[in-house]
Amino acid sequence: MSEFRIGDYNYVFDSTVGLTPSSVDPEFPVSNLRNYLTSKVMRTHPLGTFVIDTTNNKLDFNIGGGPVVATLTAGTYTATTLTAEIVTRMNAAAAGTYTCAFSTSTGKWTITKSAGTLSLLWATGANTASGVHSTIGFPSSSDYTGALAYTGSFIALHTEESVIIDLRTNESIDSFAMIFDKMVGSQFTAEAVLKLQANATNAWTTPAVDVTLSFDTDYDLYTHFFSSAQSYRYWRLKMVDPKNPNLFLEIPKLFLTYATQLTQVPQLGFAMVTRDRSEQQSTPYGHRYSDVYPNLRGIDFKYAIMGKDDLKTLEDIYERVGSVAPVFMALDPTATLFDKDRFFLYGYLKNTLGREHVFNEYFNTGLMLEEAL
Repeated sequence: MSEFRIGDYNYVFDSTVGLTPSSVDPEFPVSNLRNYLTSKVMRTHPLGTFVIDTTNNKLDFNIGGGPVVATLTAGTYTATTLTAEIVTRMNAAAAGTYTCAFSTSTGKWTITKSAGTLSLLWATGANTASGVHSTIGFPSSSDYTGALAYTGSFIALHTEESVIIDLRTNESIDSFAMIFDKMVGSQFTAEAVLKLQANATNAWTTPAVDVTLSFDTDYDLYTHFFSSAQSYRYWRLKMVDPKNPNLFLEIPKLFLTYATQLTQVPQLGFAMVTRDRSEQQSTPYGHRYSDVYPNLRGIDFKYAIMGKDDLKTLEDIYERVGSVAPVFMALDPTATLFDKDRFFLYGYLKNTLGREHVFNEYFNTGLMLEEAL
């Protein structure tokens, strides 16, 4: 418990900090990340973000005169602009009447030719290793032949999505968390890869910080606690989950901070409670009817014989956030005694801070936090 952390300031909530998504559904804007409620989420745009480079810029095909290759221009596309690019480059390689379409209802891609012959050489083409096939939902295990229209086998929403957090200046960061709505949970698939990155500039080819995040399935959290603070202006949450059946990625609360660590840790013997907020009514006959709401956790830490400097830090936190702005507490982020997420809590401080004078400059005090939804 020597690393007990209080996340009492969240850069993501700061209106002066820049938040730039790679794509966004206007019905679920990036500004929702500044909202304290976990139910206020951001979603990526249904047309996604597709990065084309030398790893995925080739399309081998045959229209009857032998194999040809379409080479896509490197760049960042939406599904709409990428379909147009595929048609343009196929026409440049072998003239014909082609169409390429992306379905926002199925998440799948279709390539067609109006007449004649069309074979997509996903398996036997000369450029399979750098093919666009997986980017648009086609496997490389076999060619597609014998028809004029081919639809991909799997959903392909994007090559990647991201949210860039511009702190405007270099700032020290040592803690990150992604907190989900308890009623919904994570909307990422088990195959999703999420990374927390940081860099001095807004360039992400080789970021200075590149951490693959692990999802805690027991506590529905992504957290990462650096052993030493990292000081960079730009931070990025990178997400790769192209087969997500929701046909979007949903980003809930992000918490990015330099956490407060007091010189004194709480006493062992802390109290944790879970309160069922469901509302119930009973008939005279004894039948019970319930409106089901999520359970809320609360945690109560005690400090005995706390010095005046640590007490002043707690008083400053209360003065700044009160019981209005949510904070987090991470009891054991280094997993010395517990799973690092077992006693992680995002919530509101109780509206009183008690101080009991013991002697000289020492006090007994405590922290109480109730989970935020």
